[in-house]
Amino acid sequence: SVLTAYSFQLLATGGRAPYTWTLTSGILPDGLSLTPGGLISGTPTTAAANVSLTFTVTDSSTSPQQSQAFTTMMTVTAQAP
Repeated sequence: SVLTAYSFQLLATGGRAPYTWTLTSGILPDGLSLTPGGLISGTPTTAAANVSLTFTVTDSSTSPQQSQAFTTMMTVTAQAP
């Protein structure tokens, strides 16, 4: 909901930790941010319906480095009256 603190940790398995996360398509709703460690957090400031987001996770291997992308939807609802 708008003006409600949000925190979600993206997780990966396989490859070699640590992992680096990037948002490769779409825009997080206003007030939210993504850390390289995969934490989405903040307080949404506006409602956003069905935002499509593509995240890419990359491992720390060097020969070869592995990455995987996935797409998900996010909805921020208006604050309850």
